[in-house]
Amino acid sequence: MLIGAVLIFGLLAITPGDPLNAPWPGGAFTPRPSRLLEGRGAEGSARLIPDSLAPAVIGSYTFEFTVGAAGIAPGGALMVAFPKTWFTNPVPYPKPVQTTHPEAFHYVGAVSSRAESKLEVSMDQINFDGKSERFCRTIIVTVRDAPLLAGDIVSVTLANTTAPYIAGWDAVYFAVDSTGDGEFAIGNRADYTVNPGEAVTAILTAPSDAQVGQEIPIQLTLFDRFYNVAKGAVGEFTIFGLSDGPMPSRVTPSDDVGVKRVYWTPTREGYYFPETRFGDIEV
Repeated sequence: MLIGAVLIFGLLAITPGDPLNAPWPGGAFTPRPSRLLEGRGAEGSARLIPDSLAPAVIGSYTFEFTVGAAGIAPGGALMVAFPKTWFTNPVPYPKPVQTTHPEAFHYVGAVSSRAESKLEVSMDQINFDGKSERFCRTIIVTVRDAPLLAGDIVSVTLANTTAPYIAGWDAVYFAVDSTGDGEFAIGNRADYTVNPGEAVTAILTAPSDAQVGQEIPIQLTLFDRFYNVAKGAVGEFTIFGLSDGPMPSRVTPSDDVGVKRVYWTPTREGYYFPETRFGDIEV
């Protein structure tokens, strides 16, 4: 991938990578009034499957909840709060999540390990702080017919959708109304990590106050296609155009993730037009 750039002792301008595909048609969510969250300490445990993700990969992602000792009575509910990054594309509008067509994009559904307990799934935009947010989609799973008992499993799945495109640690939180009285207690969380993708873009930066005869740092930063700092990039790179000959260097596992600094002393005033190559990436 070829990326044009010019460095004038400041920000390096780059050509943006390919945009993420446009969102797919889906369905609407069901509005719901504000709710009361009665403190913390809800029973039960949770995990996200998988819990190590690649950015923006289309797949199915399951929040698995194990019911605590109190169970969940008919009319009671489990609320699941995925971070807002699960409901956005890399553009400022929300995904069209829906609950009616399992084979379609952005489907949200839930099943339990107890066949006689029926589950109803709805969504709203109210977060656990009681605020309505544009990109928030809180999932409410209501129990019908028969209670869920301690040890039962509730699986809430986001299917045929993209994982978050922002790399890093995050968590899915939950709250439980075990009696059906409408009062929820916040439980623990299901941790997960979005790992950066491979390096496809590089930015070369240097101080704007460089002076002749004084050594300055020049930093090469590698990014994946969503501009997460790339992790695990290793290889040779060379800077041309700053001195009489090439300036070779190497990104190694011991360097800061996706970042390499080299040092250079300007020998003259004026503009410099460096060129850099890292693997197949030109800066």
